[in-house]
Amino acid sequence: MAMLLLIINSTFAQIDQFSYKRKLSGISEQWHKLELPDDMFAKLNENLSDIRIYGVSEGNDTIEAPYILKLKSDQVKVNEVSFDVINQARNGQNYFYTLEIPGSQKVNRIVLDFTQSNFDWRVKLEGSQNQQQWFTVLEDYRIMSIKNNLTDYKFTRLSFPAAKYKYFRLQIPAKEKPNLKTAKVSFNELVKGDYRNYKIESFKVTENKEQKQTVVDVKLSQPVPISYIKFNINDEFDYYRNMRLQYQTDSFNTDKGWKYNYSSVITDVLSSIEDNEFNFHNIVTQQLKVIVENYDNEPLNISSVEVKGNVYELLGRFTKPADYYLVYGQEYLSSPEYDIARFEENVPADLKSINIGSEEIIPKEQPEPVSPLFISKTWLWAIMLIIIAVLGWFSVKMMKST
Repeated sequence: MAMLLLIINSTFAQIDQFSYKRKLSGISEQWHKLELPDDMFAKLNENLSDIRIYGVSEGNDTIEAPYILKLKSDQVKVNEVSFDVINQARNGQNYFYTLEIPGSQKVNRIVLDFTQSNFDWRVKLEGSQNQQQWFTVLEDYRIMSIKNNLTDYKFTRLSFPAAKYKYFRLQIPAKEKPNLKTAKVSFNELVKGDYRNYKIESFKVTENKEQKQTVVDVKLSQPVPISYIKFNINDEFDYYRNMRLQYQTDSFNTDKGWKYNYSSVITDVLSSIEDNEFNFHNIVTQQLKVIVENYDNEPLNISSVEVKGNVYELLGRFTKPADYYLVYGQEYLSSPEYDIARFEENVPADLKSINIGSEEIIPKEQPEPVSPLFISKTWLWAIMLIIIAVLGWFSVKMMKST
């Protein structure tokens, strides 16, 4: 019996080092995938280093299954396209630049760079195969640059649906000649990642008139990974405002209530000519804070925000039959180093998903309480009386001898 208990204890020793476990079921192949549920992230280390897959075999052996953790974010492949500027012309206050694309290549982005640092132009982009017949690609498309003591903002990216033309002609209506320094022509292929939309639990906008700032506080229902935010602004006038996005890292209680520490995620610009949506590296948090610099302008009417996060997918290899568990929740544990991370190209493309069970708390073995030497008060009093009697007898004896 003692030997059996020893085997069981050694089998679950590794699992007991963690705080939580979830049963994995539906394992039928060597490779499987699963998506980490949202309610796990509040209990994981910041870098998700404390995730393990353990199996318990029929012989009560502990098996550690290796895995690869993938972030299913957007992947952009940029294909640079060579070109020549073959013509620069002027007609009144309209300036024309013609680009020649050798061969038949798809294009969907042109990034312009001008020597001017302050301008606001509405341009037109046309495409042609023979420079005789032109087709409109973009019209009344706004590009601008603002540089002063408060702002350094530039938007000169032309984005449009993929087009195949031998020639592209850019028309810029301007009072002075635009000095085009360089241009980058490319075809950008976007492979969309998997996102989860997160419900906003509370949304609060306050105006700090003294600092000339708008502060937006956003709270989610639980800590989750976030990598995207979009601002919905109900204003018709033109604007560009510097903005900082922060997330709550920790909190502490003081005599004046709870205080929160925040770290910055991005510093960017809210602009009336862009979509005001921002991507950034995944962070795990429940609260966001946005600080908008208004300067001497009226505050923006920020009506709502949209928050999303990329899905974390775990690719696991199972080589032996066992009862497998996903375990987690161990502070200061470093990330595992598995050989399969160096041979990721050998992982099958189409993997079956396995089921992940509900969270269970892993009970910790409590140390046996140390029993006091004397449990009964009667025994304690008896011993004290004996001690007193002995001391009294020695005292009387010493007095007689004196």
